[in-house]
This record gives sequence, C-alpha cells and structure tokens, in this order.
Amino acid sequence: MPQIFSPRVSLWFKTAVILAPFAVVLGGLAAYRFSYSPYPTQVDLPLDQPVPFSHQHHVGGLGIDCQYCHTTVTKTADAGMPDTHTCMTCHSQIWIEAPVLQPVRDSLSSRLPIRWTRLHNLADYVYFNHSIHVNKGISCTKCHGDVETMPITWKKVTLQMGWCLECHRHPAAAFSPPNDTFQPPQVFTLNWRLDADPDAKRFVQKQLEGVASVRELTDCWTCHR
Repeated sequence: MPQIFSPRVSLWFKTAVILAPFAVVLGGLAAYRFSYSPYPTQVDLPLDQPVPFSHQHHVGGLGIDCQYCHTTVTKTADAGMPDTHTCMTCHSQIWIEAPVLQPVRDSLSSRLPIRWTRLHNLADYVYFNHSIHVNKGISCTKCHGDVETMPITWKKVTLQMGWCLECHRHPAAAFSPPNDTFQPPQVFTLNWRLDADPDAKRFVQKQLEGVASVRELTDCWTCHR
C-alpha cells in the first residue's frame, strides 16, 4: 500500500501534537490576562458623560461632601445619584449660561433625569450594599480611588471577585473611622490615611470585633444571594 502522507506531513503532525498542550496553556494565560486588561475592565478609562462632571473641582477644590450628592450612601444598598435640582442648587446662581451645563438645564425644564454613563455595573447575581461598608468604616476611596483628584471620573479598580475577596480576607486594611466616631468624618475625607492617625488604629481594632469572621466574609452567600 503506498504511503498516504509524506514524511514532512508526519513531522508537522507530530510537532502539532507536542505543541498543542502548550498552546492551550498559553491561550488560557492570555485569556486570563486579557480579562484584567483595561479593555474589558475599563479601569483608568474615562467614559463619555452627558456633562463632564469634575470631582477634582467639586470635591477637591470646593470641598463638597460626598453625601451632598450621594444622599443614600449611608442608608441603602445604592449610593444614589444627584437629581437635577441638586445640581441647580448652585448652578441656578453660578455658571447659569455655561454651554457645558446645557444638559442640566434641559433636564430641569423637561423634568427628565440626566442619563449618566455607569462606571461600575455589577452583574445581577452580585449583591453589594454601600451602607454596610460605609457604616463599618470603609472609605469611598477604597473602591473608587482618589476621586478628589479626578477631573473626569474613571473606574480605579476592577471590582472583580478576586479583588473583593482580597479585601474580605484582610478587612483591617480597608477601615477608616466612620463619621460619628471621629471629626472630621474620615470615611468622607478622601485624602485621609489610616497610617497617619494613631488613634484610628485603636478604632480599627475595636471595629474588627464587630466584623464577621473571614470564613463568613468569604463565603459564597455573602455576595451571591
């Protein structure tokens, strides 16, 4: 019976069989690295917004407290977005003709909310509660980064499961005193740092007494309900 494949074809076939497992492993590693890249996670990527709101100006420059706009952050799972009337509290008096604020004025006249572009959009099977974290003493900067330095807001961390679990495994590193313990309120003082306040370290030790065990914090049902 004549030979169907030439020796060269047989060599290529053997080479492919040997290299296939390496290709699978390298492909898996590449997919893993891609899942953490800015393209799917949009970390450090400013997104277009109907109004180029600057936290650097409003928070860092003017000193407006986070709760002025995000009114439900200490009370409910959702931090809340400011309605148009909140914006117009100031902008009915200043920058009243600024073209950049035309969408705000249009929203007021039409009584339709501004459609902001979401930065963080957790899956439906993920449960997250702002009030639990804030009232325990987790600063806004832990998840949102140094927003007081951002001229346009962008996502600072992935909020992927591995990132959340790392925080739940080491909760002490995330604490800062809540607003009813220290003055000024350190949870909403975005440039405050734990290692610069020795009194706060005692607070952290006390606060840890009221936190569930690491085993409970990292249990599936904690975030998937």
